[in-house]
Amino acid sequence: FHSADSYIAKLVGRGYKVAICEQVEDPATAKGIVKREVVREITPGTVFESDLIPANRNNYLCALNIRGARVGICFADVSTGEISATSLDNEGGKILNELGTYSPKEIILNVSRESAEHIYDFATTRLGALCEFDNGELFALGSAMARVREQFGSDFIVKYENDEPMLCAMGAILEYICITQKTQDVSYINNLNVYGEGQYLDMDLNTRRNLELCETMRNKEKRGSLFGILDKTKTAMGARMLRSFVEHPLVDVKKISMRQSAVAELVSNFVLREEISHLLSPILDLERLMTKVVYGSAGGKDLRAISSTVSVIPEIKNLLFTASAPELVYIRDNI
Repeated sequence: FHSADSYIAKLVGRGYKVAICEQVEDPATAKGIVKREVVREITPGTVFESDLIPANRNNYLCALNIRGARVGICFADVSTGEISATSLDNEGGKILNELGTYSPKEIILNVSRESAEHIYDFATTRLGALCEFDNGELFALGSAMARVREQFGSDFIVKYENDEPMLCAMGAILEYICITQKTQDVSYINNLNVYGEGQYLDMDLNTRRNLELCETMRNKEKRGSLFGILDKTKTAMGARMLRSFVEHPLVDVKKISMRQSAVAELVSNFVLREEISHLLSPILDLERLMTKVVYGSAGGKDLRAISSTVSVIPEIKNLLFTASAPELVYIRDNI
């Protein structure tokens, strides 16, 4: 088990699932063979260890719920607690474009492979994702709604009650995480983003590839891409956020202006920018460290890193009291 991580990384990287078994009895009191159980399933879409997945990009699990003329789709990053959901028309091009935007490592579908052959071919050949076809249990309306209600409350259900395909996709992905992680507590997955068509610029995979947004066409490397040029971030969390901005261009003029005003203030205020940059430099990946704490896999080194990071937060907050841009004020008030 001392070298398990390297083997797990190879297996998961090739699209396999890995079952982790541990002793669940005290060897000193057990009679005969010590009892063992599967305590976790590591899949390409549910891995959260920072040394098994790239630090500067999210690792998405996707649930795709095809219901007649509408499709509910949900993306979750188990390593950071982020979850995004939407619904769209059941058109092959729209579904593939959405998958190309997030590039999930694992996709769960509520239909058979024969019914979604084009999605399967695209996911496996273009995205390198593992596809699984559920028999309907994960996406069942009653259980899915109950899971979403437990996670986000009854008011959320009421707000989106007319969007059953999306709600069932959300319920399915939450249930799948509970099954693979052998837990019923996924309350840390609360960074919710429900978006609609037209909120972000719609681009197909070929357009993204030709624009070299996050990787070059020739070598599939970050260096030389737009993201590679822009990325001067100091933390893994910042790199993932910037990558998300590049992959999901805004179309709302008001939101674009707000983001520009925040950038402009930091560009014009050299002292504030340099002090914040200095404070951010030693911060480790707090999002993924907290996930390890939730699942009980954090070690002493991880807890020490969290402690040192938390101690810096009040200093960053104090620096932002001089900021006036709405997005910077929002960050300050929500740290």
